[in-house]
Amino acid sequence: TIVLLAQRLTCATKQLYNDSSKALRASEELNSAVENKAAELMSAISTRENEVREVNNQLAAIESRLAHTQASINQADTEVRNKVTELGNADRQLAAEQDKLERARYCGRRKKRFLRRAWRRFRNNVIKPIIRPFCAILNYGGIERARKRRGGAQGAVNAAREQLANRQRELERQRVEQVNLGNQKAQVTAQLQSLSLSLSQLRSRQLILANMTQQVRKVVQHLGSFVSKSSVLYNELQDLVSFENLVKPLNSIVTELIENGVTTKEIAGATQISSVEVQLTSDILDLIKARVPSLPLNEGDSYTC
Repeated sequence: TIVLLAQRLTCATKQLYNDSSKALRASEELNSAVENKAAELMSAISTRENEVREVNNQLAAIESRLAHTQASINQADTEVRNKVTELGNADRQLAAEQDKLERARYCGRRKKRFLRRAWRRFRNNVIKPIIRPFCAILNYGGIERARKRRGGAQGAVNAAREQLANRQRELERQRVEQVNLGNQKAQVTAQLQSLSLSLSQLRSRQLILANMTQQVRKVVQHLGSFVSKSSVLYNELQDLVSFENLVKPLNSIVTELIENGVTTKEIAGATQISSVEVQLTSDILDLIKARVPSLPLNEGDSYTC
């Protein structure tokens, strides 16, 4: 009976050792996968940070261009007002020359109150043919110059207005670019925040996983030492059910799973091993020790699990 107990206990221990070893390998592989995922997130975060810096540089540049364009618009607006003033002066000058031309039409028509008929005949036959064309010629040159000045002033006004319109269109284009860059920055910043949050959550889970891996490794090391050595049955059994080396790590793993939202149903009904159960097992081993104080473990070595 004692030999059968030892055989069954050894088989159960080997099975637990194999299962724990598989769990350890799976945990280590998962840890490696998590580390790779963390590296990917860090790379993505670095990329987004570079994008944010680049967008900030572009925003700073467009803001500088906006200020320069606005200043040039103010200057162009002042230029338009100046040209309009010059055009007004040219209009007045042209009007003055036209008035002179109009007066030239009556050049030499001054009536004399004396010499009446004789003067009228002399004026019509002598003065008008000479003086009236001469007056018209003199005033025609002035009005042509005034017209040219007025035309030049109108052209300058048109050019100034066109320049102002071009700069206003450029300002609007730059404002649209600024809005687009702002939207791009908001989008990249949101992505950066999401990636940073994911990395933070992954790091927290990584710490939990690392702790669980450490606990499983303790169990594997403890069980490995039991299945590989041979000594007195009682000492082996007492060491096997050690609370610190076996029960406590297993309890810690169950606690980690429960605290992280894994229910006992999801882990096949696993629950913590109580100190009462450990003490009961120890008491049973004490009874075995009292009945078979000298029975070695190497009886029945030919059995297979």
